[in-house]
Amino acid sequence: MSILQISEVASFLGMDSSAEGFQDAVDQAESLTAGELGMATLDLVEHVNETRVFTYTTQQILTKYGPIQELTAFTYGDEDELANVSVVGDWSIRWTNPRPVRDFDRVHSFERMSRAIYTYKSGWTSAGGLYPLPTQVATYIKSFTGLVYQNLLASGIYDTKLGDMTIKMQRETLDKSLGTYRKALRFHARPF
Repeated sequence: MSILQISEVASFLGMDSSAEGFQDAVDQAESLTAGELGMATLDLVEHVNETRVFTYTTQQILTKYGPIQELTAFTYGDEDELANVSVVGDWSIRWTNPRPVRDFDRVHSFERMSRAIYTYKSGWTSAGGLYPLPTQVATYIKSFTGLVYQNLLASGIYDTKLGDMTIKMQRETLDKSLGTYRKALRFHARPF
């Protein structure tokens, strides 16, 4: 089952939502988009548990399975530190409060050879849910669905309509356009 409503995707593409294979194309586009973002799924996962042993000192923890919708537990070393950390940009965790005044020249960081264990909710929901899919990601999926449905990724040349005109596009042009879309997707959805 896809996050986006089939009727919404069909309306965006100007297609009939009951067309054979359309639901599969939407599901595949969502799966490929999740892969592009380094995620297993775009759907909300209620409980993700990670353990990290730091091999270097760092100011932030980049999660493997973002975006973080809610950080539910955070242990650093042997201490419960949930109240002292915050989520930044939906994909990383940092200390909330700075170091004491005597250490003004140092940033509060996660020290080398220390360990953090954290639990969080990850992913998105439909537009009506508590953690809606970002507009940029939804638009990417809708556009990508059209390519998947028409099997344009497999062919070398394809035709597309622009008003009353039919335009032929080479595979290289398609790849260049997809590269631009992928950069925009990563910038909007996973900003690092």
